[in-house]
Amino acid sequence: MGASRAGAPGAGSPATIRGATLVDVAVEALLAPSEEAFGTRRDVERLLRSGRRAVARRLAPSAHPHAYLAAMDVLLAAPAEEGADAVAVRAFLEAGTERALDVRVEAARWLRRMGDPTGLPVLVASSLQDPESGHATRGLFRGAPEALIEATAVGATLLGSATIEDEVLEQLDEAAPGPRERGLEHLLAEASDPVVRSDVIQRLPRRPTRARKLAALAEVFAWGGAVSRELTGRRLRPHLISGHELGFTRLHENRIYVTPLPLLRGERHGRELVEGLILHEIGHHRHHRGEAEEAVWRRADRAGLGKLLNLVADEHLERNLRAFDAGYGDRLKRLAAYAFRHASRDVPVPVLLEALGGRAFDVLTRGRLEAARHPESVRVATGPVLAELERRGSSFARFVGALRMGLGNRHGDRRVDEALRLFGKGFRKNDMEALLRITRELHRIFGDEVELVEAFGGAESLEDDPWDRATRGEGIDDAEVQQEAQRIQGPPDASRSGRRGPARPVINVGPDAGFDPIHAVERVPPDPESHRAQARRVARHARRLRAFFASLGLALEPQRMRLRGRRFDATRVRPLVTRADPRILVARERRRRTDLHLSLLIDCSGSMQGPSMERAHAFGVLLTEAVRGLRGVDLRIFGFTDAVIFDAGDARRPAVTSLEPGGGNNDAAGLWHAAREALRSPRRARVVVMISDGLPTECSVSALRALVRRLTRRHGLVCAQVAVRPLEERCFEHYVEVDEASLDRAVHRFGRIVADLVGRTLRA
Repeated sequence: MGASRAGAPGAGSPATIRGATLVDVAVEALLAPSEEAFGTRRDVERLLRSGRRAVARRLAPSAHPHAYLAAMDVLLAAPAEEGADAVAVRAFLEAGTERALDVRVEAARWLRRMGDPTGLPVLVASSLQDPESGHATRGLFRGAPEALIEATAVGATLLGSATIEDEVLEQLDEAAPGPRERGLEHLLAEASDPVVRSDVIQRLPRRPTRARKLAALAEVFAWGGAVSRELTGRRLRPHLISGHELGFTRLHENRIYVTPLPLLRGERHGRELVEGLILHEIGHHRHHRGEAEEAVWRRADRAGLGKLLNLVADEHLERNLRAFDAGYGDRLKRLAAYAFRHASRDVPVPVLLEALGGRAFDVLTRGRLEAARHPESVRVATGPVLAELERRGSSFARFVGALRMGLGNRHGDRRVDEALRLFGKGFRKNDMEALLRITRELHRIFGDEVELVEAFGGAESLEDDPWDRATRGEGIDDAEVQQEAQRIQGPPDASRSGRRGPARPVINVGPDAGFDPIHAVERVPPDPESHRAQARRVARHARRLRAFFASLGLALEPQRMRLRGRRFDATRVRPLVTRADPRILVARERRRRTDLHLSLLIDCSGSMQGPSMERAHAFGVLLTEAVRGLRGVDLRIFGFTDAVIFDAGDARRPAVTSLEPGGGNNDAAGLWHAAREALRSPRRARVVVMISDGLPTECSVSALRALVRRLTRRHGLVCAQVAVRPLEERCFEHYVEVDEASLDRAVHRFGRIVADLVGRTLRA
C-alpha cells in the first residue's frame, strides 16, 4: 500500500500503471476476494484522501473490514448528495451477511431515511435482538415493495422462530393493504407457532366461509345438546377441543369435547362425522357413567387395558344407540369408517414401533409416512397401515375390521372367530363388569397385538390439530360457537323455571312459528317516588315530546255556511235566493283530530338486567309524562317475561318503574297481549312499541316475525321495536337500536323515534 503515496494531495498527478492510476489499482486490490484481511485502516484513510466520497463509494462492497468500515463511515456520516451514495450503500448490504452487524443496521437505517427499503430484513432482525430498537423501528413495512415484504415473511417462517414470526406480524400492521394481506396469508400457511396463526386470523378480513362454518358448527352443537337431553335426561354441552387433545368426555361433567376438523376442512360428510363424534361421547354418558362404572375404568387403566376396554365400550354404546334410533346408527357407522379407514393421525414414533412390533419395517415401507408437527411423531394414514397389517397376518387388525367396520372374518382367522363370539346377541345388554371380562378375554386371545389400540384406536383417537384449526377454522373459537349454539337451542334451564336474576343473553332462532300465549296477568303497583325521580331526569325531553303530541292532528277542515271564506258554496244558492241567507261561503278552520292509542311493551327477562332496564324505565316515564292529560291520546304500559304479563297501568297511574328483570321472555306472547289491548281501542291510529334486547328465548324468532307480519297486514297495527342492544335478528318492519352509553342521549333519541313513528302513523 506504500505506492498510494503517489496519489497524495500536492504530489501532482497520480502515478499510472498502464493507463490505470495507483488509486484504481489499490481499490481493485481491496475489492478482490481474499481469505485474509488485506491492508490497514491507515492505508485506507490515505487512499480516501484522493477522492473521499468517490473512493468510499467504490470501497463499500469490499470484503476487507478496514476498507468497508472506513467507506461506510464516510457515506453514512451525512445525507446522500446524489444517487450514487445510495447505490454504494445498497451494494454494501447486498455483499453479504458477514459484514459487521451494527454497520449493516446503520446502513439499512440510512437507506430507510432516504426512502429506500432495501435494508428492511436487516432492520426487522435488529428489532428482534433489541426490544428498544424494535419500538423505534415500527412502521418498517410502510411503503415497502410487496416483493420485499413477502421475502421477509418467507424468511421469518423458514427460521421457525415464534419470536421472529410475531415481530414480522406486528410490522405487517403498517404495510399497505395488498402486501399486508399477502404477507398475512403466508404466515397463516407456514408459521410454526399456532398463537401467531391465531393472531393472523384476527387480522385477516373475514371471509364469507367463516360465517357459514360458524353457523354449521353451532347447529351441530345445538343438535348435540338436544340429543343429549333425549338420551340422558341432561343437557350435555359439546365443546371444541383445545390444543392437541383427543376427543373425550369426563363422566362426572356435563360437557363433551370433540374436534370440528372434519367439518372445517370441508371433508365429505364432515357434518355427519362431527355429529357422530358427539353421539359417541353422549353414548358413554348414557351407558358407562356411574360410580361402579368409573371404578371399572380405573381397574382397567391400572391393568394397562384402558384403551382396549374403550374399544369394547365403543362397540357397546354404538349398538345400543343404533337400536334406539337408526339415524344415530348411520352417523356412527360413517364415523367408524372414517376413523379406521380414512383418517390420518400423528403417532409418537416409540408408540408406533411398539404397536407394530416385528412388522414395523414391512408395514411402514409399504405405506406413506408424512412429517408431523411434533418432532417426535410421524403422521400415519390409518387405513393403509391396518390393511397392510391384515394382509401380513395380524389377527387383531383383522378383528378390528370385522368388529368395528362390520367386515366379518374375511380371512377365516380362527382367533377372529373366537373373539367375535364374545359380541353375540346379548352383548348390548352387558354392564361394565361384563365389558371388562370381554376385554380380558380379548387380551388373552390376541396377546401383545392389542397394543395396536394405542396407535390406532377408535373415534377418540381423532385428534385435533391446532395448526389446521387455525387455518381452516378462520379464528372460530369455542366461545363463539357456544354463543351461536345458545341462540339456536334456546335458553338455559334456569330461565324456564321462572327464577329471577341475571341471565345470559340467548336467542331462539328455531324454525317453530307457533308460540304459547301467556294467560297470567299481574297488576304492578306504582312506585311514585321512583317515578318522580325518573321524571326529573327526563323532564326536558318530556316537554319537547309533549309539545309534539299536542300539535298532532291539526288540519284545515272545510266549514260550510260561513260569512267569510275563500270558496263559494253552490249548495247555498237556494237559501240565498229564497231567504236572503248570506252564509254562502266555505272557510277552512284549524281543528284538532288526534286519535291515537299507544301501547308500550317492556321486556322484563333476566337479560335486561342493569343498564338495559334502566333505559326502559326512562323511556316509559318519558312517554307517560309526555301524554299525561292530553285529549285524543291513550297510553297503556305492559311488561312481560316467559310466564307473566305485567300490567303497569297508563298515563294516569303509571307503574313502569316497578317493572323488574327476571326469568326468560316470550316476545310473541307479550306482543300478542299488547296488540289485543290496542285492537279493543276505538282510536283510529294504534301503535305498539316494544322495548327489548332483541333476544327472544321461549318463542322463536320465526314466531315473533310471523306475528308482527300478521298484526301489520291483517289488523292494521303499527308494530315497532326499540332495542337496547345491537339486534341479532330483525323481526319488526320498524326497528331501531338505542344503545347510547349516555342515558340522556338515549332518552332524547327514543323520543324522536316515537314522535316520528306516531307522526307517520297519523298522517297515513
